[in-house]
Amino acid sequence: MEWTNYLYGIVFVLLGIIIILIGKYLSVKIIMPNRLKYKVTDEKKYIKSGRIGCYCIGIYWILFGIILMFINGWSSAISILFGIIQSLIMIVSILNSKKYTT
Repeated sequence: MEWTNYLYGIVFVLLGIIIILIGKYLSVKIIMPNRLKYKVTDEKKYIKSGRIGCYCIGIYWILFGIILMFINGWSSAISILFGIIQSLIMIVSILNSKKYTT
Protein backbone atom coordinates (compact mmCIF):
# COMPACT_ATOMS: atom_id res chain seq x y z
CA MET A 1 0.00 0.00 0.00
CA GLU A 2 2.99 2.30 -0.07
CA TRP A 3 2.51 2.99 -3.75
CA THR A 4 -0.83 4.68 -2.99
CA ASN A 5 0.97 7.30 -0.87
CA TYR A 6 3.32 8.01 -3.78
CA LEU A 7 0.36 8.19 -6.14
CA TYR A 8 -1.51 10.61 -3.86
CA GLY A 9 1.65 12.67 -3.47
CA ILE A 10 2.19 12.87 -7.21
CA VAL A 11 -1.44 13.85 -7.76
CA PHE A 12 -1.25 16.64 -5.18
CA VAL A 13 2.03 17.92 -6.63
CA LEU A 14 0.51 17.98 -10.13
CA LEU A 15 -2.61 19.75 -8.84
CA GLY A 16 -0.42 22.32 -7.13
CA ILE A 17 1.51 22.96 -10.33
CA ILE A 18 -1.74 23.26 -12.29
CA ILE A 19 -3.16 25.76 -9.79
CA ILE A 20 0.00 27.87 -9.94
CA LEU A 21 -0.15 27.89 -13.75
CA ILE A 22 -3.85 28.79 -13.67
CA GLY A 23 -3.09 31.66 -11.30
CA LYS A 24 -0.31 32.90 -13.55
CA TYR A 25 -2.12 32.73 -16.89
CA LEU A 26 -5.72 33.33 -15.84
CA SER A 27 -7.35 36.14 -17.76
CA VAL A 28 -7.96 39.46 -16.02
CA LYS A 29 -11.60 39.32 -17.16
CA ILE A 30 -12.12 36.16 -15.12
CA ILE A 31 -10.40 37.50 -12.01
CA MET A 32 -12.24 40.81 -12.17
CA PRO A 33 -15.62 40.52 -13.91
CA ASN A 34 -17.40 43.61 -15.28
CA ARG A 35 -19.93 43.81 -12.46
CA LEU A 36 -17.09 44.13 -9.97
CA LYS A 37 -14.96 46.43 -12.11
CA TYR A 38 -16.66 49.59 -10.92
CA LYS A 39 -16.34 48.69 -7.23
CA VAL A 40 -12.58 48.03 -7.25
CA THR A 41 -10.44 50.86 -5.89
CA ASP A 42 -7.06 49.60 -7.14
CA GLU A 43 -7.29 47.16 -10.05
CA LYS A 44 -3.64 46.07 -10.16
CA LYS A 45 -3.47 45.26 -6.46
CA TYR A 46 -6.82 43.42 -6.62
CA ILE A 47 -5.60 41.22 -9.46
CA LYS A 48 -2.26 40.68 -7.74
CA SER A 49 -3.98 39.60 -4.52
CA GLY A 50 -6.07 37.06 -6.43
CA ARG A 51 -3.00 35.65 -8.12
CA ILE A 52 -1.08 35.46 -4.82
CA GLY A 53 -3.96 33.44 -3.36
CA CYS A 54 -3.63 30.93 -6.20
CA TYR A 55 0.13 30.78 -5.75
CA CYS A 56 -0.17 30.13 -2.01
CA ILE A 57 -2.68 27.31 -2.46
CA GLY A 58 -0.58 25.77 -5.25
CA ILE A 59 2.60 25.85 -3.18
CA TYR A 60 0.70 24.40 -0.21
CA TRP A 61 -0.60 21.50 -2.31
CA ILE A 62 2.89 20.84 -3.67
CA LEU A 63 4.32 20.71 -0.15
CA PHE A 64 1.45 18.49 1.00
CA GLY A 65 2.11 16.10 -1.89
CA ILE A 66 5.80 15.92 -1.02
CA ILE A 67 4.92 15.19 2.62
CA LEU A 68 2.56 12.41 1.52
CA MET A 69 5.34 10.76 -0.45
CA PHE A 70 7.52 10.42 2.65
CA ILE A 71 5.04 9.26 5.29
CA ASN A 72 3.86 5.68 5.72
CA GLY A 73 0.12 6.21 6.05
CA TRP A 74 -2.66 8.69 5.63
CA SER A 75 -3.54 9.62 9.18
CA SER A 76 -6.66 11.50 10.14
CA ALA A 77 -4.57 14.23 11.76
CA ILE A 78 -2.91 15.01 8.43
CA SER A 79 -6.23 15.23 6.60
CA ILE A 80 -7.74 17.49 9.28
CA LEU A 81 -4.65 19.70 9.27
CA PHE A 82 -4.77 19.86 5.46
CA GLY A 83 -8.36 21.12 5.51
CA ILE A 84 -7.77 23.65 8.27
CA ILE A 85 -4.65 25.20 6.76
CA GLN A 86 -6.17 25.35 3.28
CA SER A 87 -9.27 27.11 4.60
CA LEU A 88 -7.10 29.58 6.51
CA ILE A 89 -5.21 30.40 3.30
CA MET A 90 -8.51 30.96 1.48
CA ILE A 91 -9.87 33.20 4.26
CA VAL A 92 -6.72 35.34 4.26
CA SER A 93 -6.81 35.58 0.47
CA ILE A 94 -10.48 36.65 0.45
CA LEU A 95 -9.91 39.24 3.18
CA ASN A 96 -6.89 40.56 1.30
CA SER A 97 -8.85 40.98 -1.93
CA LYS A 98 -11.73 42.67 -0.10
CA LYS A 99 -9.35 45.45 0.96
CA TYR A 100 -9.36 46.77 -2.59
CA THR A 101 -13.13 46.86 -3.10
CA THR A 102 -15.66 49.36 -1.82
